[in-house]
Amino acid sequence: MEHTIERLLPLRDWTAWLRYGSAIVIVGAFAMLRAALNSHLHDYSFFLFIPAVFLSSLLFGRGPGWAATILSSLLAVGPFSYPPSRIAIADDDIIPLVLFVLTCLGMSEISGALRTALRRARDAEGRYVLLLRETEHRTKNNFQIVRSVLAVQARSQADLAVRKVLEAAAARIDVIAKAQDRLRFEDGDGRIRLDEYLTELCSGLRDVLCDVRPIELSATVESIEVPSTTGVPIGLIVNELVTNAFKYAFPDGRPGRISVSLKRRDDGWAELVVADDGVGLTHDDSRQGLGTRLTSLLCRQLDGSIRREAGHPGCRVVADVRLEPA
Repeated sequence: MEHTIERLLPLRDWTAWLRYGSAIVIVGAFAMLRAALNSHLHDYSFFLFIPAVFLSSLLFGRGPGWAATILSSLLAVGPFSYPPSRIAIADDDIIPLVLFVLTCLGMSEISGALRTALRRARDAEGRYVLLLRETEHRTKNNFQIVRSVLAVQARSQADLAVRKVLEAAAARIDVIAKAQDRLRFEDGDGRIRLDEYLTELCSGLRDVLCDVRPIELSATVESIEVPSTTGVPIGLIVNELVTNAFKYAFPDGRPGRISVSLKRRDDGWAELVVADDGVGLTHDDSRQGLGTRLTSLLCRQLDGSIRREAGHPGCRVVADVRLEPA
């Protein structure tokens, strides 16, 4: 209902003569309807003009609402009274007329105030969207700067372990930056299309990690739109699992394949699977490295769980995640 009223409001302030003229047209339309129903309404002429006063005050402000009230009162006690007569007020009509005028004046005040509040809310929303776009632009630039600094620091490090840590941090920041690019703001809530986001993410990982190695990476993701608070953790989980598969599943330059899939379930959850046809599970997989702890923490953030399974060949990592916050 709120959105319907907002769509009815004029986008710009009309001139006074246009606002009052429109109110007169609205009252005239209801007067024509009153004339068509005259024989059926009898002594209830006032009631049919109440919607005319409401629309006039809501769409055009308090002044046109008052004008609609006066015009409606004259029409109700004049040619559209029952039986039709000239403008004359019988004794029995005084109290109903006074109540009608007071009701319409109060309605004009309330509707006019509602109109003003809705206009202010719409203007504030416009300023909010503008501020949001500016913030989004600056955030993208900040992500790019941080990622560039980490990449430069990584290249300048002689220690291979330190370089790997910095490169991993840069990759995680890149995941968040890509999520920022995919945000869609609807009703104040940032949302992400997972099929577009994860496909682009896997494409970037393929370019960075495959290099000259004979490893294929594919992504099969259903068309799902989720809040950013869900999409970003899912992207980070995929980044960690795919990176780990590249590092450990294919030693000695052996070829292989990694697949990422995400399927929605009927209960509002989804199953995320990252599978490879590499060396499979080993006794070292029980260790709790940083990547393993991070993916477990991200799954718990989504009220989900994660497990590793034998892939025959290779390994499958399955994460059950909630798509919408509880």
